[in-house]
Formats: sequence, structure tokens, C-alpha cells
Amino acid sequence: MSKKWGQHFLIEPNYVDQMLHVAQVDEDDCILEIGPGQGILTEALLQKKSQVTAVEIDPKLYQQLSKKLSQQKKFTPVNQDVLQYTPQELISFYPEPYKIVANLPYNIATPLFFKLLELREHLLSITVMVQKEVAERICATVDSRKAYGVLSIAAEVGFERKLAFSIPPSAFAPPPKVDSAVVHLLPKAKVMPAEKEAVFLRWIQGLFNQRRKTLLNNLQRCTPLAFQTHKSYLEKRYAKQRAETLTLSEFMELFALIGDVK
Repeated sequence: MSKKWGQHFLIEPNYVDQMLHVAQVDEDDCILEIGPGQGILTEALLQKKSQVTAVEIDPKLYQQLSKKLSQQKKFTPVNQDVLQYTPQELISFYPEPYKIVANLPYNIATPLFFKLLELREHLLSITVMVQKEVAERICATVDSRKAYGVLSIAAEVGFERKLAFSIPPSAFAPPPKVDSAVVHLLPKAKVMPAEKEAVFLRWIQGLFNQRRKTLLNNLQRCTPLAFQTHKSYLEKRYAKQRAETLTLSEFMELFALIGDVK
């Protein structure tokens, strides 16, 4: 295990079986696996007769897995850092929409999520094992209090979300210091153009950058001109509220009013 890449290898087959069930993996599915490690999930996917492309950053693990599964005609190993791919390059792995099934290294889960958000129209589903705290943030709603934030809103923009099940540290070698969980995401159609969606999410990030401040203070900081233009309405509508108290629909309503104005 290389600490450099935050790898913890899943060793309990029953959790692999649960992942495949959640992902509804079937014969001839096209699968992108990220961080295959020692290949316990890879082999299970191949046993389902799926087409598997596995992207592994660790050269040693890549060589070991390539040798181990060299006779598998439906297996394509790739030695690369998945975060170095553009969304367009990730799309090009398969000509048709595909599934992502993976035990993700903890340290890439959040940045990878935002990359996958951009290409969700080319995905059938995402079923990934991540740190439980991250899974809870991805699936959080406005009622979840501290877990609710930018990641939650971005996930709700792009996906139907489900925290499928949890996994204890004992299921890994070496065991991590935290619990893990599997999230299952089904892509939603975009409700705004891609460029505008990106602006919306950057605007959301700005409103959450200083969570302890009121929404009005953050609006004044992020969109000062629009705040002054609509000050009377905003003070009446959002008095003493914080960003974490607004639902996605309320954020979108507010963005339509002032989000495009600096």
C-alpha cells in the first residue's frame, strides 16, 4: 500500500457482491473502474462478463494487475492518474454511456466527483465506495445540518442520490481509521446550460466559503452590485438566514434573481 495515493484494499468479498448488486452490473455492461488496486472488484466485474477499463495510478499495481488478468479479453488496464483526464477524455473510454464502479482512493473522491458531474450525460450510473463522511455530504439534504454544503448541492443538481450501505475499517487492508460507504448516483438531465451550471456552482461555493456568516453578508461579498439593487427584498426575504438553510430550489430561485450579476 502506498501512502502517497491513499490506498486501502478491500478484502471482504461480500461487500464486493453488495456493490455489484447496487450497481446492477450485468453481462456486456461497459464499466470504468478507478483505482482497482489488487483487483478484487475487477475480477468480480469480469466474472459478470462486463467490459472493464481499470485506471490505476500506481505503476507497480498496474503491472501486477495487468499480468494477473492478461488472459481476460474484456479487461483493459490503464496506468494513469484519473484526475489528469479531461471530461472529454473520460467520455472517450467507451462510445456509449457507461457505468462507473469503484473503490475510490479517499484523497481523490471529491475532485473526481466534480469532474464526473460535467460528463454525467455520458454515464448510466456511478457506484463508488468512499469515506463515509464524504458519502454523507454527497447525499445530505438541508435537514442534515453540518453535512450539507457545496458537495451536497452539486450532487443534487446532477444526480439522484442514495447512500447504499456502510463498510467498517476491518474490511480493508490496511484498515483505514474511518468508516467507508457506498453511494449510488443516477444522472439527472441538465436544467441549465453547462457553462451556466458551472457559474451557479462557483456562486454556491462563494456563499459557503464563510459558513458562519449570514447569507446576506455572503451575498454582499459575492455579488455586491446585485445585492445593492435588490437589498430591500433580500433583507426582508433572507433576514438572519445562512446558506446552509436554503434548499436547491431556493438557491436556484435566488441565482435567477442575482447570481449572474456581480
